[in-house]
Parts: sequence; structure tokens; C-alpha cells
Amino acid sequence: MNLVIVIIPMLLQMAVFTKIALLDYLPPAEATEEGGNNDNPGGGGGGETEQKLTLVANLREDGIQISMFGKTQPGPYFYSIPLLADKSFDWQTFTDSLYSIKTAIVGTPTGVDSVLDEVTNQYEVVNTYKYSDGRDLNITADGDMQFQNVVNAMDACRYKEINNSGAVEQVELFPQASLKTFQ
Repeated sequence: MNLVIVIIPMLLQMAVFTKIALLDYLPPAEATEEGGNNDNPGGGGGGETEQKLTLVANLREDGIQISMFGKTQPGPYFYSIPLLADKSFDWQTFTDSLYSIKTAIVGTPTGVDSVLDEVTNQYEVVNTYKYSDGRDLNITADGDMQFQNVVNAMDACRYKEINNSGAVEQVELFPQASLKTFQ
């Protein structure tokens, strides 16, 4: 009996507790009449309303769909990237598409802000944009999607490497990728 009383606290002291990194999971935002389904996604009503890009990448068995401003029909704010001939995802086209969205729609940074990094518990300086979610990308996927494809999508949306006369520059795209739903 005394041996058990001594061994249990000793084993608890020797146990190693690990910190496991988790992906952000938030339920998908529903499009509202004002924010997601109007024909003027940039706002421009003269009020001081917060502008949201609401960028979503949906991984499907037939390719990747990219949606902005809650649009779900083909057009300037919704388009598809089909699979390659070998039935794999075209990550290069996906990254190039996000780069064109970042340059054409999100635009250049309007300022900087300091944000607390919850992992390192230190403040870091980040760019701010005209859209409050100008650094965010929501990733959704079909229920039977391989998780490696989701990880590849998260990697492809963070940065784009651009070769400028032999010097490789990393351009920030959407580094705050969040896994939203598996459908």
C-alpha cells in the first residue's frame, strides 16, 4: 500500500505534458442582405461601415472554388480552378489567383498594427488593409477530402515567391487561413 502511494505522485511528476497546436475552427459566416449579397461589394454608401472581403476557398472533388463577398455564382467575385490532368489540385494556379485578388481587390496596405501572437505570446507588426479581413482566408472542403489537401491549401495561401532578377521575394497573401467546415 505504501509503495502505491509513493509511485503515483512520482509518476505524475515525471509525466511530460505537451502543448498541441490546433487549427482555428469557426462556423461559416452566413451572407446577409447588406454585406454579402449586394452588387457593390466595396460598400461606398458614405457611412463608416466595416468592409469585409469574406474570401472563401472551397476544396471540392472537381477543383477549387474561390468566392469573395459571399458570391456563389460565376462572375467577377466567384470562379473555379479545375483539377489537373492527373486529378490533383493546381496549387500554383490557386496561389496565382490569390495573388491577383490581393493586388487587384485588397490592394496595398493602408497602415500597420500590432497584434498579440497567441502561440509565442509576443506582439508582431502586421499590415492593415481597406478590408478588415484583408489577411484572412476561410477554407472549406468536402467531407471526404484528404486532410493533406487542406494542409496544402493552407500552405499555398500564405505567401507567394516572386523572382526579381535572381532575388526571390516572399509576398504576403492571406497568412491567416482558417479551416471553417467540412461539408
